[in-house]
Amino acid sequence: MPAAGRRVRGRDDARPDGDIGPTPRGVVPDRTPPPPRRRPGGDEEARAERRVRALENPLDVRPRPDPRFVRLEVRNPVHDTRYDVVLPAYPSRDGGFCTCTDFARRDIGTCKHLEAAWLWAEGHPQEVPAVPEERSHAAEWNDIDRRLKGQQRSRLADPLRYRLAGASLFE
Repeated sequence: MPAAGRRVRGRDDARPDGDIGPTPRGVVPDRTPPPPRRRPGGDEEARAERRVRALENPLDVRPRPDPRFVRLEVRNPVHDTRYDVVLPAYPSRDGGFCTCTDFARRDIGTCKHLEAAWLWAEGHPQEVPAVPEERSHAAEWNDIDRRLKGQQRSRLADPLRYRLAGASLFE
């Protein structure tokens, strides 16, 4: 027990954010994020688990028209959720994307919605939207360049200017 009036570093100096004080001169605190947690058994086990979930859950897959790539909507009627799934390199499994949080957080390259979309595509090849031919994206870039030139005199911050110009990709 410290003597009365004696300060104990760490307990008495701690700020509400948990920091115990200033960093000594010349020492740079390590602010790099921790590496992602890897599951025992690796990513292959996690992918297999997502495949099982895709089979066990009552997921409804519906094609959505998009001139650029194969786009599907995966719905879960039990949880009343829906997510967009994109298969840009169909029939290759490379580059698949889902808008769910599991896909964004886990960094394993798949989720139950993406797996359900692949299972549906394998079982319904005649219903998969036609994959567009490789085409030039010159028109999209010309539109973005035109929008950026029109904003040159604006006082908007660069990220906002780029965001507004790039919005043409989603219109």
